[in-house]
Amino acid sequence: MDEMFDKRETVGARLEIILRNKGITKHSFCSDVGISRPTLNRLLSGEITNKATFTNHMNKILQHLGTTPTKIMENISNPY
Repeated sequence: MDEMFDKRETVGARLEIILRNKGITKHSFCSDVGISRPTLNRLLSGEITNKATFTNHMNKILQHLGTTPTKIMENISNPY
């Protein structure tokens, strides 16, 4: 989860692609996951700066999507 937080803008972009590919609207996704629309928008844009908040919401999202951080992070190159 630390790596996801460090690359939260990329994670947000990937999450948006996943939602689009699955045909899930932001409204229905927020209702199903139990997060607010503004929070989802901040996650997708990488604007959440609090690590605990990011982790809490991402855990809900990953559980709902039935995926893992590894799946979200795959093919993201390490700049180091």
